[in-house]
This record gives sequence, C-alpha cells and structure tokens, in this order.
Amino acid sequence: LLLRDAPSAADSAWATAGGTLVTWSADSASDGTRRTSTPDTIGGIVVDGRAALFMAVRTHAPPAGRVIARWIDGEPAVTEQAQGAGCIRAVSVMVPAAGDVTLRPSFQDALRVLMRPCMRSTAEPIADSTRALLAGSGPLALAGVLRASSSRSAATPWLLAAALLLLLVELVVRRSNAAEPSGMAS
Repeated sequence: LLLRDAPSAADSAWATAGGTLVTWSADSASDGTRRTSTPDTIGGIVVDGRAALFMAVRTHAPPAGRVIARWIDGEPAVTEQAQGAGCIRAVSVMVPAAGDVTLRPSFQDALRVLMRPCMRSTAEPIADSTRALLAGSGPLALAGVLRASSSRSAATPWLLAAALLLLLVELVVRRSNAAEPSGMAS
C-alpha cells in the first residue's frame, strides 16, 4: 500500500496484520520524516546496490529504522520499521514533478524494490553452546609468531640484477632503432 498522506489508524492496522505500508508524501512532512537542517541538492539514490540518478532536493531525512535505500552520499533515504507482522517504510525522496525521472529504467527498478514486502531479518541469536565454542580457551596469538620471516631467498638479488640489465638493454635497443633511418628512397 502506497500512501501520499499521513497513515491513518486503518493503514497502521493493515501494516500490523502483515502488510507493507510505504509512506511517500508530497511534502515529506506528514510521514514521520524530519526536516534536515539545510536543504541540499543530491544526485540520486542507491537501492539494492544499483543507482537511480536524478537531481533531487533533499529537505527531509527518514526516521530511524532499517535502511532500504541511501542517497548517493551514503545518508539514509528510505527506512522501514517493523509494525507487528508487517512494516512501515518511510521514503524521504522527493521526485521532481516535471521530467522523465519516473520513466527511467533505473528509477523503475528502484521503485520495484521500494514496493517489495517487508525485509524481515531471518537472523537469530546463536546458542550459548555455539558462542562458547567460538570463543576459544587458549592464549592469544603472540606477536613474535606473526612477524615476518627474516630469511630471504638467495635468488632475489640476482633476479633484480637481471631485471635492471634487461631495462638497460631495452633502452639501448630503442635508442639505436630511433637513430636508424626508417627507409631510403631509391
């Protein structure tokens, strides 16, 4: 469900029952977003690892929650908060009223992601027995063990000398080729 106004009690109940409520109001003030200290111009959003580029004026920031999309500079642009079995997703992106932004494939892809069902976390806390197993019981690694080995290969100086010799040979060959006339007219 996409709302362009503040959510009503019925909308919130719908989200609580398992729906994804996306609030994307025209003025971005009635959907829980907060006004930024200074409006600025931003060049697009990144959703699901892909950029949707367009010029927008950033006037609001979304409420705290799981970040679904970010502005190009890394600041949150869209967040979602769990609401019962569903969620409420707040979009602080003001799309220009004029232009072809909404017709661009990159924006259409971003819109599809923003309209997806809630992104529930499937991670669960690990069991105490697993945590104990991962914790280990031995001493920490000694710095001396991790230091680089002081032994050097005997071939290293010879390989460096051969590389320098080849560079000098190349320099001589290039200079001699440049000094020779390219072709004689008969």
